[in-house]
Amino acid sequence: SGTGDTYGLLIKNNIHNVTIKNCKFTNGMLQNEQIGIKTEEISHNISYLNITNNTIDINGELSSYGLYGIKLTSGDYSDINNNNITLNNSDYGVYYSYSDNSSIKNNFISGDYDNAIYLGYDENIEVINNNISLDGMSISYGVQIYESNYTDVIGNDIDASFAYSIMGYGQNGFGDIVQDNIIHGNGLRFHHVEDLTINQSGIVKYLFENIKFKIINDYGAINFFENFTGQRDNMDRDILISNNFVYVNGSLGENVSANIELYDVRLNGTVSILKDNQPCENCSNLTYSGGIYSFNVTGFSNYTLTSVPASCGDTVYNTLYLN
Repeated sequence: SGTGDTYGLLIKNNIHNVTIKNCKFTNGMLQNEQIGIKTEEISHNISYLNITNNTIDINGELSSYGLYGIKLTSGDYSDINNNNITLNNSDYGVYYSYSDNSSIKNNFISGDYDNAIYLGYDENIEVINNNISLDGMSISYGVQIYESNYTDVIGNDIDASFAYSIMGYGQNGFGDIVQDNIIHGNGLRFHHVEDLTINQSGIVKYLFENIKFKIINDYGAINFFENFTGQRDNMDRDILISNNFVYVNGSLGENVSANIELYDVRLNGTVSILKDNQPCENCSNLTYSGGIYSFNVTGFSNYTLTSVPASCGDTVYNTLYLN
């Protein structure tokens, strides 16, 4: 303890292949920057850190300097796994930036602070099977991703009831995956990201602004070609993919074009696309391969496939014949 910047462990430049294991870091009631484990700022001369099975307890006073459990601003090819991090009146549980090809797995992060896990300017990071419980203010996020590419957020248990469990933003964010997380309270918030994949149920509140994303489950997928914007209170109700059925709330996706895939739909004969139970005039590129039907649409209400034979004089659009 003290009145200046305080670190449990400060990792300097040109450090590689180091394991930090079974340590306990405790700070309390300090005024400046307080960090359990820290690397030097943006050096990229640090790699292959293994930070595992540590206990970090930061109980400080909020200040402009920042309070962190783990702060790595360099550290490619590193693993932050199986740590127990408790913070009160703090900013970040794990702050990880300017680093690539690393994992944050099986950590237990709890307390009263703003962000459990923050990623900034990273690439190829796995955030998997962490247990996160926040009691922070309205700006608290379970996982926050800023201008990072190919981040996998999978299988986490996140309780961030004051804000959003997972947030991604930044003009250069690309290729993130959100899958099979247990989300308590509010759900997802993404701004200006591309090629986002969501394989996730149980999303209540969501806010999307100018994102291109794909939503997928066991029944099929929707890949939106254009920027999608929406803010509502039940994503599972607004975007639905079930057996031979796709629905997007028209007030959100009426003029947003997309590709739809439907899995394991068993039809014979002439297959056609129905929009709102009527033949779809503007649908296109209906194909079938490997048990998957695929077709393009220009906007949304609901879509299904049918193989009911057309009667003489009926108008039929974009059909596919299967033996």
